[in-house]
Amino acid sequence: GVLASSNSTLIKKARKSLSIWNINSFGEFFLQIIGKYRKDYALACSQIIGERERFKILLEKTGSFKVYPSQANYFLCKLTMPITARALAKTLLADHNIFIKDLTGKKGIDGTSWVRIAVRNGSDNDRFISTINTIKGTIE
Repeated sequence: GVLASSNSTLIKKARKSLSIWNINSFGEFFLQIIGKYRKDYALACSQIIGERERFKILLEKTGSFKVYPSQANYFLCKLTMPITARALAKTLLADHNIFIKDLTGKKGIDGTSWVRIAVRNGSDNDRFISTINTIKGTIE
């Protein structure tokens, strides 16, 4: 919520009663316990970094995507095969139970060839690659 007032006394009282970070209780609790999980978090980040690099190489090898570099757990990709992002997303979900984000119509995205693909674990990513290669073979 938002509080706006010219009453400085009211603003001071409101600030004193807010949580330290002015976030929800789940987020505040997490900040209190994060220290206990620092090593696990670092390991998970390291694993995602390694899998992200491996997956990027595999995505590029399919010849189906222009993959843009990422520091996140997903990639922005432009399709290079003759199918729209919407058609690919529908096919993957309906026929293979795989979800990708169709970016058609999103602000700052031109055209119908852009998708966002999540970096998951190795077996999920390998399954995605296999599925893309199968789909690619049926549309070219």
